[in-house]
Amino acid sequence: MSESGRLLASARAERQAIIDALRRCNGNQGLAARELGIARRTLIRRLEEYQLPRPRKG
Repeated sequence: MSESGRLLASARAERQAIIDALRRCNGNQGLAARELGIARRTLIRRLEEYQLPRPRKG
């Protein structure tokens, strides 16, 4: 697999991990970030990067 292919696979895996963590945490970004081992702000940047909707309290 080429380097670009590995990077794409890694990004896909990270995107899916974020989706899964948010689902498990019922959209709670702080809990999801903690579960992923990243800062909440980093999670928010990743949501923007992967064009994922940001969960809102409601």
